[in-house]
Amino acid sequence: MTCEDPERAAWIVLLEAADERSGSVIDRAALDRLAAAWAEVTPTALYSPDRYAVQVEVRAAGPTEALATAIGSWEKAVEASGAPRWNVVRAEVITPEELEAELRAADVAGAGQAHRALVDPVGDDLLRRALHDRVTGLPDREIFLHFVGRALAACTKPHVVVSVGLEPFGQGATYGTDGVADELLRQVAGRLSGGVRNGDVVARVGPARFALLAALGPNGDPDRLGRRLVGSVLSGCPYDPDGRAVVVSVGVATTSGGDDDADELLVMAETAMDAARDAGGNCHRRFPVRPGGV
Repeated sequence: MTCEDPERAAWIVLLEAADERSGSVIDRAALDRLAAAWAEVTPTALYSPDRYAVQVEVRAAGPTEALATAIGSWEKAVEASGAPRWNVVRAEVITPEELEAELRAADVAGAGQAHRALVDPVGDDLLRRALHDRVTGLPDREIFLHFVGRALAACTKPHVVVSVGLEPFGQGATYGTDGVADELLRQVAGRLSGGVRNGDVVARVGPARFALLAALGPNGDPDRLGRRLVGSVLSGCPYDPDGRAVVVSVGVATTSGGDDDADELLVMAETAMDAARDAGGNCHRRFPVRPGGV
């Protein structure tokens, strides 16, 4: 019997770091140093030359606290070990039972030994199956909000948060098993990712919804960015699984320089996106939304 706080449950946090644009690589020795520098429980770690993933158990009151704790430990370990300072591109918080079931479903050997320390080289496939959005490979909503929060904390320059929604996207699409739906999502993810700069973040935050975080330069124009993203998604005339032309709605929210909150910024962008959809789609709107305008 333990004396652990019953309000702080065990959570497994999976973090994946990558920096595919710089060409840097990681080897086993670098990942060994990273695992050894971990403040508390030595994490399980998987790697390929341009990507690594760590799995660590933490105790927390809920998944949000567990994610923050794990990212904080990861950042300290990177600093202490000298491992490549890559961006966290994917995060997932699950229970130990859910992890066991997921590993068994993926036919990963040793699923019952999920808590033991391990550093193994693995192929790109396994990392993506274990941690990535299985369709697009983009960060998820929680890690996107983490990046937004970091940008707000830095306060070095204004940023824009963009919400991109697709309609009607097939009423029967299952977003994970439907090949046509998956291919469309991959196309849209590629168009969005191909049009951003180093340091910008593109994420998949819903079944048919994406989000973008971008820094605004001195002459940055949020409306121009919104129009460009609409055109980028529509290039090639994408169709949904039922053969209907996809309608894209884009909402834009900018930081105010005050007490901005990551969740609130994304909600503002999504509110503007809803206004663009209500206006017929294939357009953008900027928060706060003005009747009849952008």
